[in-house]
Formats: sequence, structure tokens, C-alpha cells
Amino acid sequence: MIVDSTVQHKAIAHPTDSRLLETARLNLVQAAKETGIDLKQTFAKEGRDLSR
Repeated sequence: MIVDSTVQHKAIAHPTDSRLLETARLNLVQAAKETGIDLKQTFAKEGRDLSR
């Protein structure tokens, strides 16, 4: 039996601008914490709004 999987639906999450921005923001905040840099704002509230 040969199955052509190119026509099957796959659960692939395509990156969106808001998701990429949120990932970059999280990585930046984490890197700043690891190096001891105190950030005045982390924009966590805006990140939650972007995910909607």
C-alpha cells in the first residue's frame, strides 16, 4: 500500500506576527533577567492582548 500524505490535513501552527513578537519579547525578558538587567517594563500585559 502506498499512501500519499501530501493531501492529508496536518496540525501545523503557522507563525503569525503577533506570535513571533511575543516569543521574541519573552526571550528578551528572560535574557535580561539571566544577565541581571532590571527592566522597567516587560510589556507582559500587551503580550496577553496580542495573543487574542
